[in-house]
Amino acid sequence: SNRDAVGARVRVVIEEGEEVREIHRAVGSVSSFGGSPGRQEIGLGAATRIRTIEIVWPASDHHNVIDDTPPATMIRVTEGVESYERLDLRPIDLLAP
Repeated sequence: SNRDAVGARVRVVIEEGEEVREIHRAVGSVSSFGGSPGRQEIGLGAATRIRTIEIVWPASDHHNVIDDTPPATMIRVTEGVESYERLDLRPIDLLAP
């Protein structure tokens, strides 16, 4: 589609105890002060499980569907590739000298 996935639609299906909930996002350049991060950060609240992440890419209309992604994980999804890459990020200690 395009390098920044602008126009992609993301649907995340989560479980919160007995409740199943959907979170929807659209990738675009909408943010404060003219900046826009190149990633989607989706708050999951009290989710205990991510059932599915579905991404619909804007130009190709290709659907990526990823099942059972671990919560509190950053992943990289590539259009047309059915698996994802888990990114290991180190925490930032803001109080370190």
